[in-house]
Amino acid sequence: RSFRDSEGRQIPPLGHYAGEFGNGMKRRKLGYVEARRKIYLPTYKKALETSMSAAFNKLRAICQTEKVALLDYSTNGDVEDTTRPLSHAHLLRLYMLKKYPRC
Repeated sequence: RSFRDSEGRQIPPLGHYAGEFGNGMKRRKLGYVEARRKIYLPTYKKALETSMSAAFNKLRAICQTEKVALLDYSTNGDVEDTTRPLSHAHLLRLYMLKKYPRC
């Protein structure tokens, strides 16, 4: 299957590949759920633990004393549900509750 770029030309799908460039191993495309688990979830978690940790800790402190509503464009918190994008708000909530999905 191919896709069209912004100028209407057919291009092959790039997808998400397992392995690194130049390691000599044959690389394979990851499935959508596998890519979420191996790429997206660990990267998002790392961001919460490092570059976003100060903001996240501030949010956590506010949640101790006030009700907080996290708004998002989507409400999908199920990694296995590929019909909709994952919800950032849901992932934040799960991380705060120490129930972040398995990576």
